[in-house]
Formats: sequence, structure tokens, C-alpha cells
Amino acid sequence: MKTSSVISYFALLLGSVFVASCNNDGCDVIIQPRETPVCFIVKDTEGNNLLDPLYGGNILDRDIEVEYGGERYALELSEYPNDNTMFGLYTGRVEDGMDEIPCIMFWYFYVSKDRGSHVFSIDWGDGTTDEIKIDYYYKVEDCEPVIYQKAYLNGVLHSDDSFIINIVK
Repeated sequence: MKTSSVISYFALLLGSVFVASCNNDGCDVIIQPRETPVCFIVKDTEGNNLLDPLYGGNILDRDIEVEYGGERYALELSEYPNDNTMFGLYTGRVEDGMDEIPCIMFWYFYVSKDRGSHVFSIDWGDGTTDEIKIDYYYKVEDCEPVIYQKAYLNGVLHSDDSFIINIVK
């Protein structure tokens, strides 16, 4: 993946572009929502990336699916098409320190006002599943929009600043 693609991913990961202004009547906030991915990095207990096609023990041949909102999304072994028309489960790469590493991205979520939670499950194709809950919303504070985002893995807070979820299988 080119560096520009990684930069584009992180620009999308930041969520939305906000414009705010104050007047005598209060605050006017205009938001342009963008879809935001949840990114899974899956490693074994020895630290091998199970999503790396070059690793002999990878899990990419499994029937990995996400269930969300009554719909099932099967893993597509191609990167997100970036045309803002498709949602689903795709392979991708994310920066981890100085390296770009393989991951799975689930593209579906938009920021909402005041409170927005999304719960979905990921079936790893081996009889195991994980439940993911993300809180993704904004509030207007002092005429400025503030984004709140938290990710929970199986009911436990995993991150309060990122939708990159590290899973050990």
C-alpha cells in the first residue's frame, strides 16, 4: 500500500470535518460526516500477524464475517475501494509505529450528535466470535464540536481514542 493510502486512511479515521461559529443566538455547527472504519489487527500469542498473507499460518482462508444491523458482511480480500459507495469488511494496512501492517477494516460508521453506539460481532470462521461496541458521537462544547470515540471488545473498554482493535487468537 502506498504511503498516500495510509495517510488517507488516517484522515478518514479522524472521522468528520467540522465548522463552528458563534453568534448572538448560540452556536451553529455544520458537520460533514464521513464513514469511519474499525480496524482489527489479529496476532497469535507469539506475535505473528494472522492477517499477513506472507505468514504461513494466516487466517485469510477462513469464512470471516461481521454481523451488524441484521446484515452479514463477508471478508473481501481486497482493499476498500474508496469510492464512498460501498460498506463492508475489507483487508487493508495500518501504521503500527514505523511499519505498515495487515489488518481487516469494517467500514460502516458515521459520527452522530450527542450519542451513538454501534454493536456488532465478528465471526472468525473457526467457531469463535468477538463482540465489538463502539461509541462514536460529538457534542458541542463552547461552540466547538468535540468527538468522543470508544471501542469495547467483549464488553471491556479497549480504547478511548482509536478504533484500532488488537486481538490475540
